[in-house]
Amino acid sequence: MNQKQLTERQHQRFTKLFQKMKPLWIPDGSKTLQEHFPSCCVAVVTQGDHVEQFANLWFTMMDLNGDEEISVEEWMKFNSHFDIDPDHAAKSFDALDEDTDGTIDRMEFFRNYIEFWRGTNENHPSRLIFGPI
Repeated sequence: MNQKQLTERQHQRFTKLFQKMKPLWIPDGSKTLQEHFPSCCVAVVTQGDHVEQFANLWFTMMDLNGDEEISVEEWMKFNSHFDIDPDHAAKSFDALDEDTDGTIDRMEFFRNYIEFWRGTNENHPSRLIFGPI
């Protein structure tokens, strides 16, 4: 996959992810993706060192009790905000819990978040991270 194809795929994923989150950020639907997130912002979220910063931000938002692990309960609660089917959320939790200890630690989440944006393997478990996209 060349850089142009990777960038296009990242933009498509970001657009689909934004559509899931839009009701939370813009409940009245008054703005489009382009109005809320100009293309330069998409690049910030999906490329460079900013990917790591956003991975840490997402993890922190999910880790409700601050214990540096995402429990299945925390994962399910976070996914419910995006109307992700509980069966899919449970499947994604199991896929991201690489060491099968019943939690997703920061590094497990970090690796999968980075792979979601930068990876080329469409069958990688990271593809489940934000629900069916």
